[in-house]
Amino acid sequence: MTNEELFVQYMGGSTEALGALYTQLQKFIRSIANELTADTSLREELCGVGAEAFVRIINGFDPDLGLRLTTYLYTPIRYSMLGWLNDHYGYINNADEFDEHFLEDEYADDAEAVVLSGIKQEILERSFNSLSARDRYILGHFYGAFGYARQSLDDIAFAESLRLDGAEKAKSAALVRLRESFFAEWRNWSSAIKAIEKLKKT
Repeated sequence: MTNEELFVQYMGGSTEALGALYTQLQKFIRSIANELTADTSLREELCGVGAEAFVRIINGFDPDLGLRLTTYLYTPIRYSMLGWLNDHYGYINNADEFDEHFLEDEYADDAEAVVLSGIKQEILERSFNSLSARDRYILGHFYGAFGYARQSLDDIAFAESLRLDGAEKAKSAALVRLRESFFAEWRNWSSAIKAIEKLKKT
């Protein structure tokens, strides 16, 4: 049974469906923790934080919006984990600097903000995957994003047979291309959302 089908059962009053849904999503929650740290004990702590975030926000999901449940959950669970890491360890991750260029940390307890943040995450991933292999390598490794292991610009320059200033220019150019791709699609979404909001007020 899909996550979305279990959610519909849960909203129909089945507490068993909620338990089954959480069990089914444990691997997903753990994958987010794995993105943020290689420390095994920290990962376990983050999985607990992720479980708490899941319980806190699950009722705000709206299947009619056409989003996958994991898209809705990803950003708030990840930011909850980052908040815990920052509170306990002053944790800083380059991948979050990467996100800030695009996602602007819109997460709040408001369900609409969570949905918008989830849409942005999907657009960002599509935009990143549309880049050339070289651009993905440079940005992915520099920011430690989308499954790439974080590397210093020196290491990236060596791997790409570039001088350090050449690697910096290549990173900046790749980031410009990513921004252009991201905002081209986001503007379409933003216009549609504003139009829907106007219709709601009429």
